[in-house]
Order: sequence, then structure tokens, then C-alpha cells
Amino acid sequence: MGAYAGLIGAIILAGLIAVYLINKAANSVLSRAKSNFEATLSSDSQKVLFQLAGLYFVVNALAYLPRSLSFIPNTVEIASSSILWPAGLVFQLAIGLWLVSASTFWHNLFNKLRGRV
Repeated sequence: MGAYAGLIGAIILAGLIAVYLINKAANSVLSRAKSNFEATLSSDSQKVLFQLAGLYFVVNALAYLPRSLSFIPNTVEIASSSILWPAGLVFQLAIGLWLVSASTFWHNLFNKLRGRV
């Protein structure tokens, strides 16, 4: 039990250190920008980033979805735990497709959330 708690603590600590380093690097790049225009991404760049994230979700979901449905021919009884994994992958696929197809919606939503309307 102690090793498990130590492993979880080490993973959390590594994640916090990574977040701190990414934040420091981002602040460093933004402080060296000569103007406010250089510090912001263009609208098209933000839309492309949303589409890339959506493509990642789509590819990841499509890679694991057939494997997650392998329980169907093997069992007569279906447990809820065996249904949740494919359901999560279908949800991930839907979000990914939505990110790819409606990047303008996501761009406008995040601009509203950041107060840049």
C-alpha cells in the first residue's frame, strides 16, 4: 500500500513540476514578445490547433474502439464496466469530430471564456 501511495505521489509531483516548467517557458516567451500582436495566436492558428486536437481524439478513439468491443463474442452476460470503455471512446470520437468540423464554434467559445469577445 505504501508503494502504491508513493507511486501516485511521484506521478502527481512529476505532473506539477511539468506544469510549472511549461508555465515558466510560456511566460518567458510572452515576456520577450515585442508587441501584443506577437503574443497572441491568430484566429486561423487557433482553429487549426482545435482541429489538430480533434484529429488526435478521433485517431485515438478509432485505434482503441475495435479492441474495446472484443468482449461481445466472448460473453453472454455483459457487465457495465465492459460497456463504459466503448461508450467513453464513442464520446471521445464525437468530441473529436466536433472539434474538427466546428473549430469556429470552439474558437468563439474559448474567446468568450477568456473575456475576449
